[in-house]
Formats: sequence, C-alpha cells, structure tokens
Amino acid sequence: MADPVQPAATENNDPQKVLQAIENYCNPRKNEVLETHRFWNTVYHEPFDKFLTELKTRAGACNFSEKDRMIRDKIVFSVSGKLQELLLRDDDLDLNKAVKLCRAYEQSNQQAKEFRDQSTASANKVNAVGHQKGPNRKKSQHHSTQKYKKTVSQSKESGETLKFNCKLCGFKHKKQREKCPAWGKKCDHCHGNNHFKSQCKKINAVSELKDSDESDYDDNWLMAVNKNNSNRIKATLIVNDNDVSFQVDSGADINTICQRYVRKDQVTPTKVRLNMWNNTNLKPLGECRLPVYNPRNREVSNITFV
Repeated sequence: MADPVQPAATENNDPQKVLQAIENYCNPRKNEVLETHRFWNTVYHEPFDKFLTELKTRAGACNFSEKDRMIRDKIVFSVSGKLQELLLRDDDLDLNKAVKLCRAYEQSNQQAKEFRDQSTASANKVNAVGHQKGPNRKKSQHHSTQKYKKTVSQSKESGETLKFNCKLCGFKHKKQREKCPAWGKKCDHCHGNNHFKSQCKKINAVSELKDSDESDYDDNWLMAVNKNNSNRIKATLIVNDNDVSFQVDSGADINTICQRYVRKDQVTPTKVRLNMWNNTNLKPLGECRLPVYNPRNREVSNITFV
C-alpha cells in the first residue's frame, strides 16, 4: 500500500514564519529621525523622576551613541530659572550630577512651599482671632488718634525739642550729626574720628556692658564703615534662591543679611544688639539659620545670620 501524499509546507504552517510575523506586527519598524524629534521636543514636567523616565524611554529608541550625554543636555535645555543656572555653573556636569541636583532642587521647593503654606495659615488664624468687630474697635481707634494728636500739639506749643543722649560726645542734642560737638573731631585716645575720649569705645566697651540697663543684650561689633570702598572684598553666595553679595568684614563678630532675602517664617527673636563703628547701637529684626550655596566650590553650609 502506498504512503499518503503530504501537503507542501507553506508560510502559514511554518512556526518560525508565524512568530516573525507576530513580532513585526507588535513591534513595527521605528524611524530614528522621528524618535529623535520626539525626544528633543519632550516638554519638562514635574515630578522630575517621571520626566527622566520618559527621556530614557525615548532615548532608547533613538539609538544614540552617547545616550547619557544626550539626556543630560536635554535636561539642561528643558529646565529654566535658578535650576538651569545651577546646572550651567558646573563645568564637570554629567548625568548623575544633573539628576541629583534636579531632585534636590525639586525637594527644597516643595519644602519651602510647605513652610509658606503653614505660615500663611497661621497668619490667617491670628488675624481672625485678633480682628475686633463692632463699635468698641472704632471707639478705641478714635481715642488713640485723639490722644496722639493732643500730645503732638502740646509738644509744639511748649516749644519742646526732642533730644537724646549722644554716644559720640556724651551730651544731649538733636538727632543730627551737625549738632554733635564731637562730629569731625579726633579722639585723644584712639585717634579715631567723630567721638570724644570720654566716649571712646576702646575705653568704655567693658564698663558700658556692665552699667547698661540693657545688659540682657548680647553686643556684637560691626566694623565695616564705607560702602563705596572699591577695595572691599565681596563674595556672591546663593541664599533662598537669591544671589546675595556679602562683604567680608574680618572685624565683625557676627554675620548679617538684609531682610529682603529672608522669609518671615525663617526668623526667630534675638537678643543680639549690633554696635556700629561709630559707637551707635542697632537692634536687628531677628536671627535665622539658612543653607548657603557657594557656586565656586559647590558646597552648602548652614550659617547663622542676624
């Protein structure tokens, strides 16, 4: 008996051909030019890790020879503002450094926003409690205004002149330097300008601390005197996302910063009192401890400011 005739093998009956057809259907041919166009037109969005994952996925389809470098450049091109400045300042920036810096920047912004929200909520609560309604509030304001006007009027009618104890000459006079007899004179002890020997800080610094009625203050000296001096040493550091130019004052006991670079929620009360170069005193608004970024060595330090 003869063997039955076998049907000829076709592509439909070949397992390898079938699997290849399925793979081609599920993974169509990719156009590198189109994928590269999509990669460079990816818009930056938060969270940063989601944006980074999307870049890595698209870069895998572009067949880049230096994939990490392309992703690093795309990150720098996509971000903006202070974060972009921080990335461009690093001459040895690679993908790992860029990712760490972006994550840290995003986290610090989230924390700062949380602080601001809490501060705003607390302020609104205080205002709600302290808001006085009704006729009593208007009556109190009217009484205070009338009392102030009466005091000013009496002072003018009597010819009374406001005077204060001058720490440069030791006498009482108006708060005008031209009225001070020590202004323009030299001290016989330290040969410094604009004060008498009796008021010399080098003689009386210790005794003033002992005899002062404000002995609760912690006195500190600021020695910088001329803001127009072209030879002064300055350093630009980053505080609260602001470029702050600090003057290096080797004679100062403390670090000072202008209030416009500090948020209200960062300030705490202080007992520090600043003694200026001309022996006058200044009570600051408060003190704070802030992270300070040095763009030259890329280091962050926690500094206490007044």
